[in-house]
Amino acid sequence: WGQCFNDYRNTPPHEGYRLIDEWATRRFRHSEAAEAIRVRIARQEQAAPSLSDPEQKSMEPYHVTDRAGAFFAFTSNVDAHHFDWFRASEIRECHGNTELY
Repeated sequence: WGQCFNDYRNTPPHEGYRLIDEWATRRFRHSEAAEAIRVRIARQEQAAPSLSDPEQKSMEPYHVTDRAGAFFAFTSNVDAHHFDWFRASEIRECHGNTELY
């Protein structure tokens, strides 16, 4: 397992991550739809404080300070490379990643 972990850590993310990051910035992150989604989530958190419970958030493995808006990346990759390019609020992992195993 140690060799696999080291391979993931020592292999840089490929160029596709940069390309998707550019698309997200150009088309999604700053769009009207993204802002509308962020506002809606903020209202929901205000209406149901348990959704934004600071004690619960302190137990999360990644500190998330913003909201994704109109873009997120859903990944089954376990190498954690998405965190090199995207905001933590934009990443949805179905298997977790090696940094948390």
